[in-house]
Amino acid sequence: MIIYGKGLFGKVDSVRGVFYVATNFLHIFYVPVVPWGSWLVFDDSPGLRVFDSSWRGIPLGRVGWKSIGMAWLRGALCVLTGGAAFVGVTTVAAVSLSKGAPYLGLALLSALVVGFTYRLGRATPASLTALAEVQELPPELLEEARAIVDDSPASRRARAAPSQTFSELE
Repeated sequence: MIIYGKGLFGKVDSVRGVFYVATNFLHIFYVPVVPWGSWLVFDDSPGLRVFDSSWRGIPLGRVGWKSIGMAWLRGALCVLTGGAAFVGVTTVAAVSLSKGAPYLGLALLSALVVGFTYRLGRATPASLTALAEVQELPPELLEEARAIVDDSPASRRARAAPSQTFSELE
């Protein structure tokens, strides 16, 4: 059985609770293969949404190469993690722990790198400025994102206190 479909991958320029940039991909076994367009996705629902098809967003007028590159990198790392874990576990079961340990270590390392790529995907003041130049964003949305991303005393207070999200302003 082959699992395929479309889904959002390559989450970058993320501002928690406001928005992120992601690319709609054709996937095979949840590994992104062919990009179908990049979107500014509103991050207005709590919790982790893995493979969720109900999202709201604005299509970007450009291809999000950063998002596409990150999706392919994460996809390759996930395949490496799964493959190394499989080989490591079967080697430990069939031969010995000492022979399978390097594969299990590689699986752990690649899984940690996948996690680290999400820290790299956070928005910066420069990425917000570039995004605002390319895409017409609602001013309230951009102000909220800048308040969270900017490293000013006001934004630190905004992060410490609960704030209104863009969806609450509508």
